[in-house]
Amino acid sequence: MSDQNKWLNSRIRIGWFFLVMGVLFILVGVYFEINYSYIPYNVSIITGLGILWAGIGIGLVVRYTAVKKGDPSAKRLMVEEQDERNLFIRYRAGYRAFWVAIVLVYVVLMWFSMAANGSLPPIGKELLWYIQAGCVVIPFSVYIISFVMDQKRI
Repeated sequence: MSDQNKWLNSRIRIGWFFLVMGVLFILVGVYFEINYSYIPYNVSIITGLGILWAGIGIGLVVRYTAVKKGDPSAKRLMVEEQDERNLFIRYRAGYRAFWVAIVLVYVVLMWFSMAANGSLPPIGKELLWYIQAGCVVIPFSVYIISFVMDQKRI
């Protein structure tokens, strides 16, 4: 078996793993929502996580099965995915996004620390949600922008 086939088979196995885990989490989430609705916690997050994982799994299985069947556009996608230049650009963009995320989380933690001793006003629940969303969206935006800019430049 060639290295390319081993790589494809491992990607397909990862896809099936995510799909199975997603379905299990969906079933567990639905079970909890039906049988334990009195719990004061929102258990629908389990179902949501299952939907996310199942979606990732379906995407991986469909994508790499098409490559394995010999679809020319899928083969081109695989070549681009393993291209050293594209790998370098992705790693570089991820490095920038990682540091932005670290700085954001550090600033938020320092705010909480100073708010605990009264140096800064406390962060309310409404603002906290936006801060948490920003800690996800801002680094992702930095990754996308950095990736696009490096694609043009490098």
